[in-house]
Amino acid sequence: MRRLFIAACMAVVPASLPLSHFDGSSLGANAVQMQARLLHQQAQSPPTRSQMLNTGLGPDWWLVYVTEALVLVTAVQLGLFYWQLRLIRSSVIDCAELARNASAETKLARQAFIHTQRPIIRVRNVRFREGHPQSNTILEGEFDLVNVGGTTARIISCDCRTMLGPESLYPRWAENSANPRSAEGLPVLDPGVHTSLPWTTERPLTDRQCQAIVAVASNFRFYVFGRITYLDDLDISRTTGFCRRWGEFQGRGGVALFEKFPSQDWEYED
Repeated sequence: MRRLFIAACMAVVPASLPLSHFDGSSLGANAVQMQARLLHQQAQSPPTRSQMLNTGLGPDWWLVYVTEALVLVTAVQLGLFYWQLRLIRSSVIDCAELARNASAETKLARQAFIHTQRPIIRVRNVRFREGHPQSNTILEGEFDLVNVGGTTARIISCDCRTMLGPESLYPRWAENSANPRSAEGLPVLDPGVHTSLPWTTERPLTDRQCQAIVAVASNFRFYVFGRITYLDDLDISRTTGFCRRWGEFQGRGGVALFEKFPSQDWEYED
């Protein structure tokens, strides 16, 4: 071991010095001095980062820079991610508000459209069914309903009646003889769509009534009248009234038919 230590010491001695200068005593003194210097260097505080970088010590310090850079990038990414989350949340809130506003505007536009393009039920072509009236039988007929408005009409009630009597007879509502049809089986009419509904007399015809209808007697009156109740798409209830009188009208070339009764109290489209 001593020989190895002496060889290491000689390796650090300048080659210009002659070997004669190194005897046993001087070599031991030099070794002691080197050990003292090593112990003194170990006792000193470790070099700073800048010193080690300037002196070329610590070749792994670049990892510290890389780690710090990654931490900084991560912090920036977290900040951007939080900022994006806030933007997304704000966009979702704005979209929800826009959707509510659009829904309210659509509802208002729909209501305005239904009000301006409301359904209108009109009664047309009141007529007898095929065949001549027969005495002691129920007289039957039909009439057409057509939606001349711009939106759908849901018919909920149809109250159609007949009245026969002398020339002085005037149509009137008799509540105790009401026979309205319920909404079950009544049609829903889209714009421009029509349907037919039946009407019948309440009692069988007598011989005199049958002859008066066939002969279109001027001293005899036969009325078919009623009310149609329906709902629009806003569930607003509306009513159409009609009253038709059977007779021979010179303005139609003497043809017998059911003509509108000349009164707005009976012919109306509310």
